[in-house]
Amino acid sequence: MFDASEIEAQEQAIKQAEADAAQAARDAEQRAQEQQRLQELEKQRQAEAAKKAQQQAEAAEQAKQDAAAKAKAEAAEQAKQEAAAKAKAEAAEQAKQDAAVKAKADAAAKAKAEA
Repeated sequence: MFDASEIEAQEQAIKQAEADAAQAARDAEQRAQEQQRLQELEKQRQAEAAKKAQQQAEAAEQAKQDAAAKAKAEAAEQAKQEAAAKAKAEAAEQAKQDAAVKAKADAAAKAKAEA
């Protein structure tokens, strides 16, 4: 038969095994929670990265649209200035021609008056 010390040793070994199993279960649960927390952090990081990429894409598109609008406005201003310069040159040419016609008419009238 078993003596008391053997039974006590076996009971102690069972208690230790149960304690070890409980500790292993707690450790496994803690590792699982830590793994879940790390996965959630990674998911959050990826969502933030996607949001930042979307914001950068939107900012680039806005900059592209702003540059196109600026170029269009500059081209319109340039066309306006060129049209004004052309109109001014045409008016100057017309005034020159009118002055030449008037001078010719004045000279003819003067010659007629002197004759």
